Amino acid sequence: MLPSTTGCQITVGGERTVGQENDRLRAENLSLRRQNRQLQEQVDARDDQVQGLRERISTAQDAPAIEGVDPPQVARLSFSRISGPVDLDGDDRHDVIRIYLQTQDQHGRILPVAGRATVRAIHLTDEGESQIIAMRVYEPAELDAAWRHNFTGIHYTLELPLPETLPTGTTELTVHVSLLEAQTGARLTRQEAMTVRR
Repeated sequence: MLPSTTGCQITVGGERTVGQENDRLRAENLSLRRQNRQLQEQVDARDDQVQGLRERISTAQDAPAIEGVDPPQVARLSFSRISGPVDLDGDDRHDVIRIYLQTQDQHGRILPVAGRATVRAIHLTDEGESQIIAMRVYEPAELDAAWRHNFTGIHYTLELPLPETLPTGTTELTVHVSLLEAQTGARLTRQEAMTVRR
């Protein structure tokens, strides 16, 4: 007959009794259950957030348009009246063409935009052909940095350096600005003839 082990403390590996090992396992099991419950609560909370966002998006998409609302969007470009060639060093020769570009909405109000602007100075030959004398591209970050709201007005200040020499007899250049607007993909243009001295 084998002796009963009830109430006995058997040493496992000479360090821990069966009772102590069972207590440790029960504590670990309880801790794991608690962690699993917390993780499940977090998952449920995230699911609620996702569902809430989906409902908000669905509501916004299904919401009826507000009658009479005409959201502003860029519709045309204009040059401020102080735009033109500039003599930077006082030698009576124009060095750059400075454009004070105004981006206007459908009601003529000036508003900032995001996009890429290209400035060109064009010479029309005696034969009626167009010759690009100078060109500069303002990437989106450069265009954003060119925004001004000061004593000269509200505009983008764009500068186009002129070459050292121009075709013989040149006294006028056509300045052409094109804007690729990022939000709508619209391309807008504006050009004016300007008198230059070189």
